Amino acid sequence: MKNIILDLGRVLIDFQPKVFLYSEFEKEKADNLFKAIFDNSKWADFDLGKVSQKSLIEEICAVSGQERFDIEKVFYLLPTLLRPIEENCALLEQLSAKYTLYILSNFPKEPFEALFQFSFFRNFSGRVVSYEVGVKKPDRAIYERIITHYNLVPSETLFIDDSLENIDMACKCGIQGHHLSNPTVFKDLLKSINVIE
Repeated sequence: MKNIILDLGRVLIDFQPKVFLYSEFEKEKADNLFKAIFDNSKWADFDLGKVSQKSLIEEICAVSGQERFDIEKVFYLLPTLLRPIEENCALLEQLSAKYTLYILSNFPKEPFEALFQFSFFRNFSGRVVSYEVGVKKPDRAIYERIITHYNLVPSETLFIDDSLENIDMACKCGIQGHHLSNPTVFKDLLKSINVIE
């Protein structure tokens, strides 16, 4: 094994929008805002870089029936919801000493750029992020993109993601995929597949 590709959300980054919404709004409003923003089909376009955050906010305000102030508040605070999972990120230095690390993630532009403040990025040698390439997991093209762009040998490459669907496609591309069912078992998973001792 020479390369390890890691997803971000629920692997290295904690992102729980419902928990945040329930802490800021009463339940009915929180549910409505979640549906309007995060459960919105346009979020996929945001992930793909087809729509800017500003345009997405305008569209949600126009059609959702939710108050603009509340919608803008959620987007304003969105970067604060993206926090490193410290115990997992702490393993990256150890991993990068033995393997070449890459990021493969579905992420919109503005939230992804908010992650640059975190030092764990220095352990990675490259990345493919959905908004930058206009394709997202589990589309086969995004896996082929990271393989070809970084000249990876699939059989020498491991991919860890919290989505079984994403893992299945990685395996179809010849990559060794492992499903992370819960971020708290990241270290245990790495030990079970002999990546770390």
